[in-house]
Amino acid sequence: MLIDDIIAANVPESERMAAWLAREEWLCVGTSLGRQLHEALKVATTRRSGERVVTILCDTGERYHF
Repeated sequence: MLIDDIIAANVPESERMAAWLAREEWLCVGTSLGRQLHEALKVATTRRSGERVVTILCDTGERYHF
């Protein structure tokens, strides 16, 4: 397994991204996956043209009430 970086969580950003995913993309995920997507988007802005960033949001959404 290759790990490029470890990023500390920021709770308000995590909550905002999880809420955005629910509102705009109809994806019910928790704050941990909200943070994951937030960081993946930040990493994507640092990549060269043609490079890809892949993240997988594995969550059933069954425990969240919006």
